[in-house]
Amino acid sequence: MRQCSVKMIESIPRLGRQLPALYPEKFIYNIAGFPIKNWGLELEKGSIVVNSKMETNIPGIYAAEDIATYPGKVKLIAVGFGEGSTAVNSAKSYIDPEAKLQPGHSTSMDFSQNEAKADENVYAAL
Repeated sequence: MRQCSVKMIESIPRLGRQLPALYPEKFIYNIAGFPIKNWGLELEKGSIVVNSKMETNIPGIYAAEDIATYPGKVKLIAVGFGEGSTAVNSAKSYIDPEAKLQPGHSTSMDFSQNEAKADENVYAAL
């Protein structure tokens, strides 16, 4: 597992057992006095260039939705929802390469909702 900085670790109840919850130490966004152009990210017309996994040119940094761009980008909210899920799954894989991920939507799942809830090894960002 790669290093990950967190502010706190706590548990949240789910399905009668405790699952770990990690919270990032800080969220960084483009604010005055902290311009994104100084981060070293590849930019194109004010947007962050990403690949199909929403990865930037800096390992461990992901971008999605309105700030991200890639060839053929369609700026619709529905597209942004998918990009957000992809970025979360990519970040999870970066932090824990052995994690089982389920990027996608419910209609592509091969098991029932109850089976999915019972399988503690399946993580989803839907």
